[in-house]
Amino acid sequence: MLKLIMFPLVIIGTVFSLSAFAAPQPSSATIKFNFRDADIVKLLEDYAKASGQRIIVDPQVRGKVSIFNPGPISLEEAFNQLSTALMINGLAFSKQGDTWLVLQARAIQRNMIEVVETLPPLRPDKMVTWMVKLKHVSADEVNKQLRVLTSANGELVPYTHTNHLIISDYVSNLHRVAAILKQLDQPRGSSGGATPVKGN
Repeated sequence: MLKLIMFPLVIIGTVFSLSAFAAPQPSSATIKFNFRDADIVKLLEDYAKASGQRIIVDPQVRGKVSIFNPGPISLEEAFNQLSTALMINGLAFSKQGDTWLVLQARAIQRNMIEVVETLPPLRPDKMVTWMVKLKHVSADEVNKQLRVLTSANGELVPYTHTNHLIISDYVSNLHRVAAILKQLDQPRGSSGGATPVKGN
């Protein structure tokens, strides 16, 4: 059974029910965001209370994390730190309308992942599927040699018909992969070491 976290909450056993819902807070709002060896669901609950954000948490979500800030931080920064905490624990979020779903990263990757052709910003750290077309090197060869570049919860698949790489991973790791691909996807005779695309 999924847990629904809203603010304020009335907790009866493992069921979360809504008595009233706080409107989303302005971006200028701040929050005390300090946790020592805290349950990840506690972080999600505290953020939901402060921000008014609806969050549904899968029962498989588990993990602990410590976050230390010298003072109150913005809700935006709290969300950035929360997304990193989820990543550290092999978790991820998916936005569905005005609600966030928090699940195991593998579940997000298989079912609810966003597909993009342009990499999102580094923060917040979320899972996306990035489709990148290589111009000068073979997607199949890059896949054979560099598939270990993805994280433990990532996946890289070549689509040889159009010479695309389809990479599902956390945004933070995708930026690292993008930097490597930029160096490899060079015209024949340059410093790139991967196999050229046939016909180049």
